[in-house]
Amino acid sequence: MRHLLFRSVAGVAALTLASCVSPSPKKAYVDVEKTAGERLPVQPRFDGASGDLVVKERTSALLTQGTLTADKAVELALLNNPSLGAGAQEIAVARAELAQAGLLENPRLHYGIRRSGDGATGYEWSATMNFMDLVVLPLRRKAGAGRYEQARLRVSHEVLGLAAEVKAAFYAAQAARRHLALSRTAYASFEAAAELLDRQRKAGNINALDHAREKAEAERAAVELARAEGEAEQASERLSALMGVQDMAPWTPEETPSEPSPAEPPLAQLEEAALRLRWDLDAARREPSILKSELSISRLGLFGDITAGVDAEKEFGGEKGIGPAIELSIPLFDRRQGSNARLKAELRRSALTVAALENQVRLEVRLARSRLGAARKSAERYKAALVPLSRRVAAETLKHYNFMLLGVYDVLRTRRDEFERQSEYIDALRDYWSAWAELERALGGKIPPELTAAPPAPQETPKAAPEKPAEPETVPSPEHQH
Repeated sequence: MRHLLFRSVAGVAALTLASCVSPSPKKAYVDVEKTAGERLPVQPRFDGASGDLVVKERTSALLTQGTLTADKAVELALLNNPSLGAGAQEIAVARAELAQAGLLENPRLHYGIRRSGDGATGYEWSATMNFMDLVVLPLRRKAGAGRYEQARLRVSHEVLGLAAEVKAAFYAAQAARRHLALSRTAYASFEAAAELLDRQRKAGNINALDHAREKAEAERAAVELARAEGEAEQASERLSALMGVQDMAPWTPEETPSEPSPAEPPLAQLEEAALRLRWDLDAARREPSILKSELSISRLGLFGDITAGVDAEKEFGGEKGIGPAIELSIPLFDRRQGSNARLKAELRRSALTVAALENQVRLEVRLARSRLGAARKSAERYKAALVPLSRRVAAETLKHYNFMLLGVYDVLRTRRDEFERQSEYIDALRDYWSAWAELERALGGKIPPELTAAPPAPQETPKAAPEKPAEPETVPSPEHQH
């Protein structure tokens, strides 16, 4: 009996050790890095220390070698953003719980000694194990593996969300700098015009009302410049924070974004791809299977602990006895009613959650694609018609002014309109690529090339000649005023 017990315990221990999972977080980090890296330009770093020499050298190279692109900004965030560390701890916790789920309860050893009134002694001892734990071990391990996979998918989805956020911040910073350059050009133009107005006022060529009105417009240009400087600084700070490089070398973004795609990807195929690719949706779909395993564990818990082993005893008279021992609970009161009801409700809720999330994914894809289409049409219209026409109007107005057919106020108004059209074009391009990044996030990764004729990312395509802000025209001289 004793040898049989020892062989049984040794066999169970060997089986448990052979199937145990290491609780070390390094394997968890590697799993997420590999998963997220499949849909990103580079793999994220979950276990890199802040002083990691490789990370420092790569960060320095990205910041100093050439201009900053959207993909470079994403890579910097994957190397330095501290929020990745929080995600790393979530997956590390899931890994530790998976390792714990694969372990059996420790054996129980009982020893007692008794002494009679005449000085005789007796003792008893027992060694038992909870063999019910061995029954539920596969179910517990299955549920733990499911929870670990869910954590891996959720963290990977959050990494993709960070990449999309970084891209949107990059396009905002790029547009803010272009706005700043345009505002400086406009301010220089209106400042020169203000000097002309002062000379005309002194010469008596314009009245006080017109002089005050146009001076107010010059002051508005100064206010717009100050606002553009603040917005450019704030956009740069937001992007630097997302990239984790606030205290590092300064960076310079690409001057202009790529041109928009000629058309949007088909909506039906985008929705189908999103329902297939979204990792958060995949994680939600695993919930019913995990809850079924947990419900089976709860039902088996009706029998409580079933311990079995060997029990030995020595009586006061010196007689010894040894034999098998078993102990189990009788489910008279606690029949796991509440636990089972809770798990059944969660199982029903998980099915509804999946359906709701699928609807949410479709909505996100539709909204992002709609914004993408609207921004593309606006950008195309500005590039093809509005910006060229505003420049043409400005040139023709100046020509008419030189022939003394129009006044200086007409020239200033057309210049103001020209700057406004260029500013709106910058916004349209920013909105387009921000919507593109949002569509990638809604899709769960980069848009498959077969779904669109557009470049996979704006910074990877050949760039058209940059749309530079208009240079200030020669300010009309007083001699031209009639």
